[in-house]
Amino acid sequence: MKNVFKKVLFNFGAVLKTGWQEAKYVALYLKKDVGSANGVTIYGEIKEISVLEERVLIFVKHWVNLPSVIKPVNYGIANYAMTTYELLIEAKELPELFMKSVDETVLWRMLRRISDKIKVNLNSENLDESSKINEYKIREITIRTDRDRNKLIISKGQYTKTLSMNILEKSPLAVFKALLEVINL
Repeated sequence: MKNVFKKVLFNFGAVLKTGWQEAKYVALYLKKDVGSANGVTIYGEIKEISVLEERVLIFVKHWVNLPSVIKPVNYGIANYAMTTYELLIEAKELPELFMKSVDETVLWRMLRRISDKIKVNLNSENLDESSKINEYKIREITIRTDRDRNKLIISKGQYTKTLSMNILEKSPLAVFKALLEVINL
């Protein structure tokens, strides 16, 4: 990518997240008014990091275009977020970068096939402190995961359908069909 700075400067007035020093890559999120493509578009391998007072200067070996733009779909990044390289490369939409488990990602993608208006309830009000998704809401449907009891619970009004979490891994199509069944009630 020509004419792109090979360094990124972060000015942090707040405490950095645990593990930031182990980061191997940095990606850029472009807002609507900055570039032609809104979302995460490029990433680069970190060559060096310098810390100067409250500033972190990250030198990047070179920038690489992502296979496709990771679209914000009504979400954004205020300062910075951490994710894995694998999620960065596979993600199509910004919320996928924050998924903490394979189950959460599978459910998210399944629900996105039905609607682009999914509400996610995290186990913390602060995204940085969140460790899991408590429930998804789509239309009048609520989908909850109860990992302690190994259950996936799909509810619509008074109706509730409970499935084993194992089905999500072994047969996601069966979960999708159960979800469509509840939607069509």
